[in-house]
Amino acid sequence: MKKIIISILILALLTTAGYFSCKKWIHSAAEKIKATTENSDSDIDYYHCGMHPQITSNMPGKCPICGMTLTPVYKNKGEIEKGIVQIDPLMVQNIGVKTEAVAKRKLTHTIRTTGIVDYDETKQTVITTKFSGYIEKLYVDYIGKHVQQGQPLFEIYSPELVAAQQEYLQAIRYGSTMRAANDSAASSAANELLQSAKKKLLYWDISPAQIKELEQTANIKKTLIIYSPFSGVVIEKNIFDGMQVQVGMNLLKLTDISKMWVYADVYENELSWVKTGETVALTLPNNTEKTLRGKVSYIYPFIQEQSRTAKMRIEFLNENSVLKKGMYVTLNIQPSVSVNTISVPEQSIIHSGTRDIIVLSLGNGKFKSVNVKLGALADGYYEVMEGLNEGDTIVTSSQFLIDSESNLKSGTSSINNMPDMKMKSKDDTLMKIMKMK
Repeated sequence: MKKIIISILILALLTTAGYFSCKKWIHSAAEKIKATTENSDSDIDYYHCGMHPQITSNMPGKCPICGMTLTPVYKNKGEIEKGIVQIDPLMVQNIGVKTEAVAKRKLTHTIRTTGIVDYDETKQTVITTKFSGYIEKLYVDYIGKHVQQGQPLFEIYSPELVAAQQEYLQAIRYGSTMRAANDSAASSAANELLQSAKKKLLYWDISPAQIKELEQTANIKKTLIIYSPFSGVVIEKNIFDGMQVQVGMNLLKLTDISKMWVYADVYENELSWVKTGETVALTLPNNTEKTLRGKVSYIYPFIQEQSRTAKMRIEFLNENSVLKKGMYVTLNIQPSVSVNTISVPEQSIIHSGTRDIIVLSLGNGKFKSVNVKLGALADGYYEVMEGLNEGDTIVTSSQFLIDSESNLKSGTSSINNMPDMKMKSKDDTLMKIMKMK
């Protein structure tokens, strides 16, 4: 009996101890749940509709416009830094927020434009005569004909040229006579006369070879053959057989097509990427698989007012004469200039008047809109000169909604801080909407 009584007493003590321990644990858990609930509620600043941000309330409920459940907007939890907004994670997911880490990139910008092919102005010449005459025979009789250096172009008869040849031959004979007479003074005068007659022929563009032939043969030619000074193509022709020509008349125009110029226009905001000597890739309209390489040779020092573009000249070797004057071609200018700098995607920028804004993701549903100073735009990325650091996380999608939320919160806080102005309740908002209807 004694053992039974002792066992009963021990069991009673254990039961009593268990009861009080369980009661204490339940009370502690309840206090924690209550404290958590109170803290959670106290962290909520106000409620609003994600689809209609103008609908706000200090109590939970549904949007009177679309029926969506109002989402809470939390307080800054002691953070007083201006511009920080906290958004419910469910709302962040619903509006499709995407983020990206800020990093340094090597920015290069390929400028795509079109150009028009033209002749090399430095490889053109006009064939003319310094004496009047008549075209006796025309060897180059159509525009576009290829000629080689030294090839005859035409024969011209000129009474003045015939007289000049006679004068030269007479000067040669007179000089020989004076040298034979051993008269030094007369010989010197005859030599001066000979040189004067020879210079006259040279000044009329009679070649030394033709003058030497005249000396050797002493045969005055009725016509003079004019030869091509270089290899090229006839691009202008203003003479015909039997035509009378005057001094200085533009008879033929030749150009060398081994090198061609291409004129291209580049917008003024892209000029910082282009320098003289940059490599340019050219694609032909009749053969998109063939690419020619050239160099920017000159950038003109003015802007065309109507198109706001700058004109530049690019030189290309004309392999197999594939480039034709007037041809439109596609150009890719590949600048050697590159910038290794902090850069962000073009779509992450909010352009707002004179400001450029990027939304930073601070973690835990917190976001902040910051002003940045942008530099060059290259292949979809902006150079960021001020406002961001490498490793920052930025919002690349739905940043407009977050920035609007930040502006809304800032405006609401300003209203709440004004005297006699309080956050309107859900009922007040409903009454206002009903009156508007």
